[in-house]
Amino acid sequence: MVIDTDAGNEIDDQYALAYALAGADQLQVAAVYAAPFRREGLTVADSVDVAAAESERVLSHCAPALPQLPRVLAGSRRYLESTRRPPTSVAVDHLIATARDHDRAEPLTVLALGCATDVAAALLHAPDIAPRVEIVWDAAYPHHWPWRNRSYNLEQDLLAANVLLRSGARLVYIPGYYVAEQLALTREEADKHVRPAGEIGAYLWKLFPRCPHDRACSHVMWDIANVAYLIGPEWLQMRSIRAPRIDTDLRWRRRLTTCQIGEVVSVNRDAIFSDFFSRIRRAFTPP
Repeated sequence: MVIDTDAGNEIDDQYALAYALAGADQLQVAAVYAAPFRREGLTVADSVDVAAAESERVLSHCAPALPQLPRVLAGSRRYLESTRRPPTSVAVDHLIATARDHDRAEPLTVLALGCATDVAAALLHAPDIAPRVEIVWDAAYPHHWPWRNRSYNLEQDLLAANVLLRSGARLVYIPGYYVAEQLALTREEADKHVRPAGEIGAYLWKLFPRCPHDRACSHVMWDIANVAYLIGPEWLQMRSIRAPRIDTDLRWRRRLTTCQIGEVVSVNRDAIFSDFFSRIRRAFTPP
């Protein structure tokens, strides 16, 4: 598997990376791609460097417990402007080459934790990889949502999102709202279960937002859902739907297609966090 992440934007990416690395008995992370993201005061091109640096930082904190670390590769430094001129990058080239080493029976799993730019660019440069990948992407609302999709992972690169939806690749879509947002981690839980897990636990704890003492504090770990889908698919309820499209008004539209995608409709919040806590403790707590 490979992980495409905008780490450094929100903290859930770092938690998801640690979770995937702690799942080494089931998951083999071949590479981490630094995806672009939009943030005030930061160019899209520079955001890739931020994501790469933060990914390296997470890996360095996990290093004492891992025999081998995946490579961190820079992704696209611009969003998809045209399907005829998709961006190129080291990450896109690596995704294409790695996918071509797989077949339909055992596809390469791509965890897309940010906007869909890198994955869409690879699919446009090499349409032949579509049957050789399984993409797990979290963003937006369920396909039946009738209003505008105000979603960070989707809005940044709308064209890339539509490329994913019509690619014919095996796509598991995890809506952020009403589904992945159930994965809210409280500060008390992070203090009890995350903080003691070695160097990476201390680092993840440090990232957790500070809160006033007079109220409860929690943070949604959206991207953990993508990892949980691979480790314990029984924790996510999914249905098969006809692949929709997303219009420029950010509303879902039906599309005349036979292409099916999987859409997650619910997650078992307690089972996922219980597994996350136990894995990072086992993997990263010093003996």
